[in-house]
Amino acid sequence: MSGETSPALTVVIPTWNGWDLLHDCLESLRRQTFQASVYDQGHATPSFPRTWESRTRQELPKTTLDPRVREDDDPLSRSGVEPFPFQGMEIIVVDDGSTDETPAHLKTEFPEVQCLVSPVNLGFAATANRGLAAARAPWVFLLNNDVTLAEDCIEKLMACAREGTYSMISPMVLWAEDPQLIYSAGDGIGVNGRPVSLGYKEPHANYVPESEPFGVSGGYGLFRKTMLDEIGLLDEAFVAYFEDSDLCFRARWAGHAATLVPDARARHIGSASIQGRTWWRTRQCFQNHALLVLKNYSLPLLWKNLGPIMRERCHQWSRVFRVARSEWGTARAVGFTLAAWWGLMRRVPSALHTRQGILRKRRIDNNTMQVLLEKEPP
Repeated sequence: MSGETSPALTVVIPTWNGWDLLHDCLESLRRQTFQASVYDQGHATPSFPRTWESRTRQELPKTTLDPRVREDDDPLSRSGVEPFPFQGMEIIVVDDGSTDETPAHLKTEFPEVQCLVSPVNLGFAATANRGLAAARAPWVFLLNNDVTLAEDCIEKLMACAREGTYSMISPMVLWAEDPQLIYSAGDGIGVNGRPVSLGYKEPHANYVPESEPFGVSGGYGLFRKTMLDEIGLLDEAFVAYFEDSDLCFRARWAGHAATLVPDARARHIGSASIQGRTWWRTRQCFQNHALLVLKNYSLPLLWKNLGPIMRERCHQWSRVFRVARSEWGTARAVGFTLAAWWGLMRRVPSALHTRQGILRKRRIDNNTMQVLLEKEPP
């Protein structure tokens, strides 16, 4: 069998106190029909055994961060049981300071998974970046722990990747609670700078997808690794929310394209991974919308779309106050709203500095970007 080689695909799953969700996500990955040998990536495929059955921890083959077992040394490879999980894929779970013993569960139930552990909670962007930086494959699938995949989802995504046209690829994501409705058919950004999930809550049967979405979600997006090497990873200043939209904006300025694969299906439990932190989420959206605009809108785009942008800023501001008031009352809501504003102001200088590098390297003009933004109404 071949020696040390690169996988065809790396799946990166950030997680925080969501073992039940993560378990279901990994089980759906075990059932994938994708075979690396079918995907011509220009690399030899890893010599994983082709079969798997339940065994005790003591009977499992030794695993390291890069587990490989010679097929001819494993009697189970000829036993005719179900396919070995993760054939041709590298799976990296990045634990963001969980307190539910996720790493211990992984060792017992998914020993073939690489687990990176943070002793403290760093937030989604920093946690995802640890996995993205460790990825060895030419394609990286960034996946939320509350997402499950249809058995042929990755096979169809990678078939699209093989064509070589796109650097960002999204599956059709349906609501787990009601799979007749769409959760996301790719991501868009309006002229007001507000990210949106295309097709959100529309009936799946009647939906006509965009031929080319603006970008893809960091919760279920397939990214070309060379694109990430070129434009950089997620901006950790965002912590969580809109950090994937910022990544897609930078990718678009750099000339990369996105697409949806409608037949690649996934299901998402809406916002299950944030565990109901409404105020925190609202504050993040308020701050990160401003950072997204400041970093990625050129001066002509800012001027042309100033009205819609300012209306969205007012909407974000009022929502911050309403949510704070509902949780703490009017008097304290004023303080929390001002604190959110001050937290944003402290990050503005860094955003403006980063903006210079983004716009200096752009490969498309303002008119092209405006057309991409105008696909979504303000």
